[in-house]
Order: sequence, then C-alpha cells, then structure tokens
Amino acid sequence: VGFGWAAAHHPWSNEGRNYNSAHLFRFLVDVVIPLAESESVPSSPPMRLPERPTLATIGTQAGDVKDRDTKRTTDNFALRTKWIEERERLESEGKGDVLMEIQRSTEPDFDDEHLANFKLDMLFSYDNGVLEWCQGVVLKVVSKKRRTVRVRWNQDCLRDGDAEVSTASLLPSKWNPNTHTNGAWREDLREELEQLLAEESSPS
Repeated sequence: VGFGWAAAHHPWSNEGRNYNSAHLFRFLVDVVIPLAESESVPSSPPMRLPERPTLATIGTQAGDVKDRDTKRTTDNFALRTKWIEERERLESEGKGDVLMEIQRSTEPDFDDEHLANFKLDMLFSYDNGVLEWCQGVVLKVVSKKRRTVRVRWNQDCLRDGDAEVSTASLLPSKWNPNTHTNGAWREDLREELEQLLAEESSPS
C-alpha cells in the first residue's frame, strides 16, 4: 500500500499459483484495512537506501563506521530534498498538484452540517486570463438546487472593489478536477500541506 507495512504485502503469485481478484480482495479486507488500527501512516514514502548489516559489536565501534552511518542519514535527507524540489518544479510547470492529490475522493454533502465553516479553495479566472486560487470559509448554504453558498474570503485574496462576502457556486463537476479551470473548488488544505512538507524536509 506504499506505507512500508510489511504485513500488508501479498504476492501476485506463489509457486506457480496465481491469486485471483477475489482472494486478493479478501486479503485487503481481512488483513490490510485492519492494519490501520495498529500501524501508523508515515508522513512521507519510506525510502530504503543501501545500508550496512546490523552486527554484534565487540568493544568500541570504529569511527569510520559512525561516519558511514552519518553519511547515510545525510544522503537520505539530500534525496528527499531533491525529490521535493523536483516536485515543486513540475508543479510550477502545471504538471501535478499536491493539494489536488491529498483531497478527499468526493465532495462534501451539500448541506450546512457538512459545509458550514468549510475551508474553501476556489479557482478564479481574472481579466488577464490568469487562474488564481482564492481561499475563504463557507458561512452557509444559500440554495441546494443551485448549489450556491455564502463565502467569507480571506483578506489576502481580495482585490480593490472585491466584496469580502459573496455567493459562490460549487458544482459537482468542478470538485477537485485534474485540469485547472475557472470555478474549480476543493478543501483548503494548505496548512496541512505545509506541515507535511516540513516533516518531509526534516532529516530522520
């Protein structure tokens, strides 16, 4: 599943026997999903770099061994940093979007119970044709039929003449699309992403 959970591994086949989809689904339900109760989900993908085997130590450990272990930790950190920089470069070119990838799979139910105080991230197209994400908080549902809500927009998103509170249309077809278009919307998870990136950038 990509979490580094050894117990969640299951081969496609074993000793000439191919496992069918029903068997693999049963393993998913009976073994993998329950692991979420006992295992922790890592903040970043596990990376296994080559390392020296763990052996019994007699006497004082040699200095070059400690230096090698330190270098491995440094190399691991450098590789993670390079990966983050490459991801940011691709995003700047419009290839991929981390905030899109960490969203829930379906939009929230369209009622005050699920949308009141919802942190909204919405895409707008301005006169110059540039698309910009704007953030705000949903105050209430205005019309379920028209899929409209009242939103209080963050101050840093407002331009001259913009209303701090306005009505926005949250269409199901515009929920977290793969391609950025005017009117696209999703949950504002910038704070969660910043925390995630900080954890990824920290040497472990």
